[in-house]
Amino acid sequence: MVGNGANEDYPRPTLMVRNPSSSESNPLAQAQVNTSRPVVRINSHVLSIDNGNDDDNNDDDDDRVLIQRVHYASDLATSWTPRKKWYVLVVGGLCQLAMNLNTTLYSNAQNGVAAHYGVSVSQAVWGAAAFLITYAFGCELWAPWSEEFGRRHVLQLSMFLVNCFCLLAALAPNFPTLIAARALGGLSTAGGSVTLAMITDMYGPDDPWFQYATNFMSLASLLGSVVGAVVGGFVETYLPWQWCMWIQLIFGAAVQLIHLASVPETRSIVVMDNVAKKLRKAALASGDEDSPMVHVYGPGELGDEGGFSWSEYAEAQWRPFGMLLREPIVTALALLSGFSDALIFMFVQSFALIYGRDESGGWGFSTVGVSLAFIPIGLGYVLCYLSFIPAIRRNAALRAANPASEHAQYEARLWWLNFTAPCLSLGLLIFALVACLPGVTGHVHWFPSMIASCLIGIANYAIYMATIDYTLRAYGVYAASATGGNGWARDFLAGILTPFAVPLFERVGKFPMMMILFGLALLLTGSVYVVYFKGPWLRHRSRFAQTLASKGEEEMATQAGSVAGGTEDNNENGDDGGQNGGTSTAPTVVSRRANVEYLGKEDLPGSRVASRSNTPTTSRRGSTELRNWSRRPSYHQSHHPHQQQHARQLAPQPVSLAEAVERVVSHRASEAAGETRRETGGHEESPTRVSN
Repeated sequence: MVGNGANEDYPRPTLMVRNPSSSESNPLAQAQVNTSRPVVRINSHVLSIDNGNDDDNNDDDDDRVLIQRVHYASDLATSWTPRKKWYVLVVGGLCQLAMNLNTTLYSNAQNGVAAHYGVSVSQAVWGAAAFLITYAFGCELWAPWSEEFGRRHVLQLSMFLVNCFCLLAALAPNFPTLIAARALGGLSTAGGSVTLAMITDMYGPDDPWFQYATNFMSLASLLGSVVGAVVGGFVETYLPWQWCMWIQLIFGAAVQLIHLASVPETRSIVVMDNVAKKLRKAALASGDEDSPMVHVYGPGELGDEGGFSWSEYAEAQWRPFGMLLREPIVTALALLSGFSDALIFMFVQSFALIYGRDESGGWGFSTVGVSLAFIPIGLGYVLCYLSFIPAIRRNAALRAANPASEHAQYEARLWWLNFTAPCLSLGLLIFALVACLPGVTGHVHWFPSMIASCLIGIANYAIYMATIDYTLRAYGVYAASATGGNGWARDFLAGILTPFAVPLFERVGKFPMMMILFGLALLLTGSVYVVYFKGPWLRHRSRFAQTLASKGEEEMATQAGSVAGGTEDNNENGDDGGQNGGTSTAPTVVSRRANVEYLGKEDLPGSRVASRSNTPTTSRRGSTELRNWSRRPSYHQSHHPHQQQHARQLAPQPVSLAEAVERVVSHRASEAAGETRRETGGHEESPTRVSN
């Protein structure tokens, strides 16, 4: 096949080489910035050779080849079986539960801490507040490290540090040491920033199972605080206060060992580097130094994913707070989510006042009885989790039926929240009337107050799940920052209000305080409907969202004219090819005006887009074919068995990694020989294309 293949609907697999030495006439050279690396494309994937510098002393680095996804797809988390993915999710949920267990179990140690160290109970409460406040910042601090070094190592280090500081808290010789241990434990907690990222590693953003996995991880996260509150009453009654720390340590260490023994790395970039290292090690161990595998490197090793940069790390740390301050959608949803979660931790501190002190009309619950009063909140979490399953199924069908509808793709994810969010205000109102109203409490059975607590649990879960799901999709590559602002608001507000919960109920009064909370809930719940009906309008008038939209359009154009297969990660730290600062070492796109062959990842076997008969093989400026190609197929087209069989028969088959690397290395040698001939003979050699 010669030329650009304009008249072939299904070209044969080809090896295309472009020499970037002449940037004036070569569109591929125009696409790369500050690099002199030849780029070799095999079956819709780029194999780029790292030339290093032009120094003659860098001969050892001349033939470093970057492998692509087609060569190691079976090693990626996206290729795991459903059973393995859900096992990883269950273990990740246990990690999340173990971390959140630390937030509430300490509350039942407060009386023991006060007696042991000779401080007041109001001072001992700061042990709980210190953990929550630093937890809010810890989640943000750990997230970029997991992008750079992988989820597995970061989560292991986080759990190890949390367990160490838990041990220090149990053995603290004085009260300041205890507070410091609690604060450092919260700062060491990675939390949902890593466990939610594991979901993005295993599922594509448009995969309905992405929502099911998010639903499950949300349940594990919220249940941790309830389990701690329920178990804590028994520990406080029958064991010394130190056992609140020992139980956290035992459970956390057991979960860490399970995670260490059975959960592999999910971060794709780290997997790529590990595969490349194993291939090189095996080739060198065999004694065959001429093996093509010696030249294989991962993108993290070559810096193709941007590498580590302190400036990028600082930017990633600030971005969640910037979005929290500048984005009205993120601000409104984060305030609602933070308020609903802070209510639970206010209840952790004040339920003993409401249920246990019968001199003001309470029911005289014991310590164990107060702890059991948190079961309805956990029941509300479970009920809401189950209710989201048909809601997710409905949302997936709506997105498939309306692929061009912005509302169907984004705001429709908040549909079920429209019905469950009012449970927050309703639950607070019922709780105020039956549990806090003077003259009524004590004459009414405690069961209605449990129904109110269940409604509050339903609302808290729905708000957390729906807002996380919405921001994960509505903010594209900045989804982690948007959800990071949401998580920070939840933990920070909970930490700030924890030490003031009991004083507020005592000074303001139980009923007036509950009515104030009811009014705030009523006000903040309105933001759900504003975002649901006016979300597109708000995003289109946001400078930040407009910047994101324009970036998304560029990415669509890039995918339509992409030389590389591209990456599938939905993480903002390191998945943009190194374009967020740092040096871009391998071009991944060409200009839309480039007259080159476009065989993107959509043409691989089994692809949803491979079945389209109007897939172009060349690009023309403003061509209708390019616009049609960037359009996504309908659900029925992409899943029809005949279309998939047609794609498998006609789509080009990728070559093996060994063959690809051997071609790259051999072409590098022939290219060097051609350069020598051009220097001696003055003849200019055209770009080379080798048919497979």
